[in-house]
Amino acid sequence: MTRFVWEGVDGSVWDFADGPVRLTDDGIEGFGELEAEELTSNSSMSDGNRFQGVRWPEREMTLGLAINAGLPRNQWQACDRAFWNSVSATEYGTMHVFDVFNDVRHIAARFRSDNRQAHKIDPSFMGYSRVLVDFVADDPWFRGPTVLYEVDPPPADEDFFGPTGYGPPFFISSGTTVDATTLFNPGDLDAWPIWNQLGPSASFSFTVAGHTLAGEIAVPDGGRLELDTRPNRKTARLYAADGSYEDVFRLLDTFDFGGRIPKRATSPVDIVTVGTGTTLVSFEPLYKRGF
Repeated sequence: MTRFVWEGVDGSVWDFADGPVRLTDDGIEGFGELEAEELTSNSSMSDGNRFQGVRWPEREMTLGLAINAGLPRNQWQACDRAFWNSVSATEYGTMHVFDVFNDVRHIAARFRSDNRQAHKIDPSFMGYSRVLVDFVADDPWFRGPTVLYEVDPPPADEDFFGPTGYGPPFFISSGTTVDATTLFNPGDLDAWPIWNQLGPSASFSFTVAGHTLAGEIAVPDGGRLELDTRPNRKTARLYAADGSYEDVFRLLDTFDFGGRIPKRATSPVDIVTVGTGTTLVSFEPLYKRGF
């Protein structure tokens, strides 16, 4: 059975399958495919339209809910107030959708309307109320669990002396080179990776499908360099151990943020670093449907 769990703006969690606020037979809408807005052009010189592409609007979702389901009648007022405190028109909560295999997708959403909730009988007398609640997701895509790949640091430096009389002692510097590693994106849309290079590290080069991010940026032990390639972000930040950060975008030698992982496909990745810090690459798969 599909389950809907609302994580409110106040941190409260509401399981609409097994809790004091439950789904009713009034409907579940807006969790499937979106209707695209078609972009076309036309001319008096030709019939019909010329298709230019599509734009995806915000996602509108509606759930029919019963408030104070299964609880004593005198608890309705407290339950009703607690639920409405969990939604806001200006703040985001999170709607989690569990499918029949208990896999979960989530989406950030705001409250939009209670559809002018009307009561035939005073709900405080009945001990429960029914309402159609509209939510809106300004970013319309559902997200799956974060996919994380980790490249471990190389072994510690070892002195190398060689045969006696063949030159001074030297050591092999720490470095990692991973060629032709692949990232798999299970989502319905292309995904944009987030890179994290942990310290200590002296330089890096990350390439996804031919698009490279590189630089000689020193990351101290306990620090972290984050490169976010998402189109609405595109940031390069060097974090200190205390959580403060410095914008280091200007220090990148190569800044091609176009490397994305195609939907339901793999993408080759090349990683080259100097240092003993771990390299992490992560992304959130995006889905067109809630389940």
